[in-house]
Amino acid sequence: MAKEQPKVHTIDGKQYVEVERNVRVDDLILIVAAVETYDMYNNGDILIVGGIADNGVYSESAEYHAPGSGNRDGFIADSEFVVIEPIDSEEEEFVTASADNPDQIIELLGNLARRVTELEQRVSQYNALFRDLANQSGEKFTAKQVAEIIKALGVGAND
Repeated sequence: MAKEQPKVHTIDGKQYVEVERNVRVDDLILIVAAVETYDMYNNGDILIVGGIADNGVYSESAEYHAPGSGNRDGFIADSEFVVIEPIDSEEEEFVTASADNPDQIIELLGNLARRVTELEQRVSQYNALFRDLANQSGEKFTAKQVAEIIKALGVGAND
């Protein structure tokens, strides 16, 4: 059986791909089946997740503060959206870069160095976070426990 191709959406000239994974804070979501929106969002809108609920997410863009009614928390049900990620043109260039083109290779190396630096900064932030957590709680965490916490939070290579 052939593997199904991911669904790609073009919105305002940018391309996004649907991803099948649990939604996380700061993810982009595409509204595909809007319900009771109080005119705060519509099908085709891209919103940023601000919080996770048992059966949906919260987004500031969906908050509606009418007296006595509305969607004060900006709740969006799981059935209303799909998780999307922007298609990074740099990644496409990496796939198509040719050894015959030194300029492409230099550009790719620059992009790779930038990404490594970003990852090193993120690792440093996580280390500081766990150090603070350990200091506040008085507990010690093993590398395995840290990895399990990160996995449970849904943080990984696709950030």
